[in-house]
Amino acid sequence: MKCVVLQSNYFPWRGYFDLISKADVFVFYDEVKYTKNDWRNRNQVLSEKGAHWITIPISSDSVHKKISEVTLDYDLDWRKSHQSLLQFCYRKSPMYKNQLRPLTDHILFEKKTDNLSELNKYIIQLISNEAGFNKKFLDSADFNLSNGKVNRLLGVLKEVGATTYISGPAAKNYLNGQEVAFLDANIDLCYYEYPDYQQYSSDRLGYNKYLSILDFLAFKDIKSLKDYL
Repeated sequence: MKCVVLQSNYFPWRGYFDLISKADVFVFYDEVKYTKNDWRNRNQVLSEKGAHWITIPISSDSVHKKISEVTLDYDLDWRKSHQSLLQFCYRKSPMYKNQLRPLTDHILFEKKTDNLSELNKYIIQLISNEAGFNKKFLDSADFNLSNGKVNRLLGVLKEVGATTYISGPAAKNYLNGQEVAFLDANIDLCYYEYPDYQQYSSDRLGYNKYLSILDFLAFKDIKSLKDYL
């Protein structure tokens, strides 16, 4: 049984959904410390003028909290600014009117929550289900988490009955040479090397394979996502 364990991100890039597509079980790993200037509450979109950050403002004390505890700051109406930026970037794109705009209107204005993790998980599961992935999603908050980052991760994998752990290459730094622990636990460790995902529309400035899934959804039908991973 193949398992991916990963922190939730705000409208993640295509590689995030690539990992989901390859897993039998996906575990949201938000019972770990929030990291500033990371992908948890921001991502990138692209206009004819280049890349733009789309960022959710969060509570000032978030740097001291777990991801699952981070709250959103609604003092500024970031939802309208996000929608305005998406309109600026993608209003001429073929799937903006009938797909991207309705989807983001629903997520930004109909999904009621002040919790970052809850919002991210909702977005990721909604897009995955609409794309037809039909995966099992679990939450690390529901596990008995051990002390020590590697033991904690192994504990989650053992509890779900994983035989293979699929991870992006960034986990090499996280595991810090302790890969033998997975061998001892009879769990195959697979580092997935992301491909150079296709970018759409040649009239935009620069190439950036790390763009949010929003960029893909502006140009292609969500139900074809599997074909572009």
